[in-house]
Amino acid sequence: MKLLLLLCFVVLSQNKETPDCDKNMDFHEETGYGYDTICKSLSNANINLLEDIVISNEYSLVIQDSVLEGFNSSLFGNIANIKKLEIVNSKFTMEGKDMVFEKLKLLKQLSVRQTKFQASAKTFFGLASLRELELDGNDLDYVEVGAFGSIEDLRVLKITNNHLKHIRDLPLCEIKNLNILNLKKNLIPTLKYYSFSCNKHRETIGLSLNDDKLDVGIRGETYMNTSETFTNIVSVNFNYNKITEIGFALADLKGLRDLEFEGNLLEIIRADSFEPLNKIEKLNFKNNRIRIIEDQVLFNKPYLTKLNLAGNQISRINLNSTTSLEYLNLANNKLVLASLSILSNLKSLKELIISDNHISEVLPNEFRNFTSLVKLDVSGNKLVLRDESFSDLYSLLDLNLSRNSIKTLPSHVFQQSLQLKSIDLSHNVIYKFPELVFSNLTDLETLNLSYNKIVSLPYVLFKNLVNLNVLDVAGNRLKSLQYDLMIDNLPSLSLINFKHNSLSCQFLSKIISFIKKKNISYTITEKFQYDKENVEGISCEEEDDDPPKGDIKPHPLKSESSGTSTWAVLLIVGAVMGVLGFGTFKLAMFVRRRRYTNDQFELIHS
Repeated sequence: MKLLLLLCFVVLSQNKETPDCDKNMDFHEETGYGYDTICKSLSNANINLLEDIVISNEYSLVIQDSVLEGFNSSLFGNIANIKKLEIVNSKFTMEGKDMVFEKLKLLKQLSVRQTKFQASAKTFFGLASLRELELDGNDLDYVEVGAFGSIEDLRVLKITNNHLKHIRDLPLCEIKNLNILNLKKNLIPTLKYYSFSCNKHRETIGLSLNDDKLDVGIRGETYMNTSETFTNIVSVNFNYNKITEIGFALADLKGLRDLEFEGNLLEIIRADSFEPLNKIEKLNFKNNRIRIIEDQVLFNKPYLTKLNLAGNQISRINLNSTTSLEYLNLANNKLVLASLSILSNLKSLKELIISDNHISEVLPNEFRNFTSLVKLDVSGNKLVLRDESFSDLYSLLDLNLSRNSIKTLPSHVFQQSLQLKSIDLSHNVIYKFPELVFSNLTDLETLNLSYNKIVSLPYVLFKNLVNLNVLDVAGNRLKSLQYDLMIDNLPSLSLINFKHNSLSCQFLSKIISFIKKKNISYTITEKFQYDKENVEGISCEEEDDDPPKGDIKPHPLKSESSGTSTWAVLLIVGAVMGVLGFGTFKLAMFVRRRRYTNDQFELIHS
């Protein structure tokens, strides 16, 4: 019996130590079909089983939620054919500073994430084929010199969500052909005293600000290349650091096309920081504190097509030379009416976002040169519209006018934007529309009129909207709809939203029954969200003149006056009763006193 129990314990222990692995066959462009394997719960006790799981035509291996301590290069000795390795959310410690990946000669992509991983000088030795390296969320504050020395052909380096404070803490000069550098979510405070350049005749010198003190550090011997080392870099990402200044750090990145500085602490963008970047295509400075952009910053940028400056404090900017721009985001800044003149030369612009500024009016012909504009977002301003506000926007497909406190629409405001497919007028204060305002928009597919103060929607308003697919009139003051005539004019309608209005329950039932027969969907809200009546989840109001039996309710407009009258009557009755009671009391006292006097009189005479 004891022997049987011991055998059961051994079997259970072996099952517990078996790694949890899933294997899937997939097609990969470089190698054709191969297996992708994900293994969880690997440990020192079961790591030897890995070679039985990963076979010769394996493409990728993911090691997840594992505990691997004190291992060496023999770990990957029998899986040398894999092309992609990911180590995620694991405890991953090496034996000394061994070259743990040296046998993965064919590995092209290595990702180590959330593992408290530290990169020593020998960590990546032997990865001659590696093209992409990601070190994310490992609390790295530096990488030892020599770490990248044997991966000279690395093209993509991502050291994100770590604790880097200085770029000099990365031996970047060891990488000859780097194309993409991503340092997002670190603690870099400034680039002012750093330069992306290397000198093969001397050691790497890094200069940076550390607690307001200039720090000159010599990092030791490196694998030096020429000063042309960084000319192949096309993309750099500094998003969500703490950068306050850029300086001349980018001067040697002459091939740079994509530059990201989102979520930093920049206040001034100086022209000399960007002067050499004449091949730049995309610039992102979203969510900084930018007040000033010097006039020459965007000068001689013939390939710049995308510029994101949203979430800053910009009131003016010189865009006269950026004629190639196709995407411009200036949302959540301090632009006013006069600022729109800066846009006059942007003839190639396809998408313009100027929402949440201080624009009060769009003057006639303001966008007359934007013949290529496809999307325009001016939401969150205080617009007053005119008939010519959007004149000459012949290519416009998507127009967002929400949150503008618009009260009325001019009859011909859309007359030159006949290609429009989507209009958003939600969250304004419109109560009615000119009958012909949408009449020529035969290509319109989505119309959002929700959360205004609309009291009626004549069916003629939708007469020519033959391609309208989605209609949203939720959150208004509608008490009735010519729903049959309206829907008959909308042959392409597939979804309508009319919740949060003032429709009676009886009327709402008729609408729902009608649109169900037309196979049209409608937006509902679950019944438990409402204390009042609803029909299939859409709130409604009971008819005042036909209340349900046993539940007769006073008219809401009369309830207050009725309550006041009741209280007045009660007060009067109370006063009368008080007077009567007091009079009765006095009378009783008088009678009693009289009787007492008579008794005394009779007693004396007797």
